[in-house]
Amino acid sequence: MRRRTTPRAILLATDELLLWWGALALLWLVLISAVDTLERIVGASVAAAGALPARAGTAALGRRDHRAHRPPRRRPEPHLRLQSGHVGDYVAWLLVGTTLLAALALPGVLGG
Repeated sequence: MRRRTTPRAILLATDELLLWWGALALLWLVLISAVDTLERIVGASVAAAGALPARAGTAALGRRDHRAHRPPRRRPEPHLRLQSGHVGDYVAWLLVGTTLLAALALPGVLGG
């Protein structure tokens, strides 16, 4: 049996593709310093090439069978128990990372 694609679904897919293309093209323009015609053409082409897989990925996520059997839940591994997903955990890990980076950079700052 063939699936029929409604005009609304085509319009939504086109809108999503254009949204991805616009976001990626804008990111391209922000990240380069000087913009000439060739860079605009390359940026638009690369953005279009990136928008197609992004659209395909979001479409694939939408086609998943949500009624599929899920395996029983196991206890998380020890390294996964360090992060519970609360805001405090993110703040704590941000401070740990910042402290480690500062400790690594300190000899270069003091010595140079």
